[in-house]
Amino acid sequence: MPVTDLSQPCGVLAIDKASGWTSFDVVAKLRRLYGVKKIGHTGTLDPAAEGLLLVCVGKATRFIRFFERDFKTYEATLCFGIETDTYDTTGQITSRGEPDFTRADLDRALTGFIGHIMQKPPIYSALKKNGKKYYEYAREGLTIDIPERPVQITKLAITDDTDFPSSVRLIVTCSAGTYIRSLCHDIGRSLGSHAAMGALKRLSVGNVSLDGAPSIDAIEAISYSDRLALLTKVDDFLSYPKIFAKPVGDRFIDNGGMLYSRNTDCAISDLSDDTLVCLYRSDRRFLGVGKKITEDGQAAIKPVRLLI
Repeated sequence: MPVTDLSQPCGVLAIDKASGWTSFDVVAKLRRLYGVKKIGHTGTLDPAAEGLLLVCVGKATRFIRFFERDFKTYEATLCFGIETDTYDTTGQITSRGEPDFTRADLDRALTGFIGHIMQKPPIYSALKKNGKKYYEYAREGLTIDIPERPVQITKLAITDDTDFPSSVRLIVTCSAGTYIRSLCHDIGRSLGSHAAMGALKRLSVGNVSLDGAPSIDAIEAISYSDRLALLTKVDDFLSYPKIFAKPVGDRFIDNGGMLYSRNTDCAISDLSDDTLVCLYRSDRRFLGVGKKITEDGQAAIKPVRLLI
């Protein structure tokens, strides 16, 4: 639902990013359009990629790290016959080879990437080593040891094989931190072949879909009040359990204090320790994100990040 207090821009905006824009470009443009200093995106999209980019405006930026945990769904083109230094088709070709595998071979290979896997990010990425971004090493012609990282892929399927074996189109649902470029590169290697990522579109982040998300051009074309009306409340984007305080509990959480079971309308003792929750005052006003803990044998919600 839209934010109701438009005096101070604060909320989350779902953007349909066009290819050619960096995520930083989008944020810089929106900073001017909304007239705010505090603004940031919740997960980078490469310049060549398009699709859903979530942007937090104003105090909503306090919750960026909670959005970054969300699973994401992409549509990607997997191109066979080449490898590149960037792992996508915008990079310099480092090797070539004719595809020499069947569609059944490809299906078996994809199955091996579903679940919890280890993945090595591409060197052309914004991850850092010793305070320096990977791609800065790459541009200087330096090689570095890139450690593998655990990621999870819950869905990996072919949606269009019209151009097989030159390319196929995939749909991928994966955990935060997964590089689709690395996935495409690794699929090629698993087939004893060569592969790189072509087009990429992000379709969803958590429970937020690309459907209906405006472009930057569309936002620029409307009035400032209409831009404000596009902002959505932070808690509408968070899928955590909702915990409501009783009136007597408001004074505790208003000051960042602990909220115990006796001061809530919910059975928080049923939650596992460390479960993140959306925390509300008794008047149903969202206050922020909390975490369930057990203190001195009592179940409680400890505020983690507050909007106020």
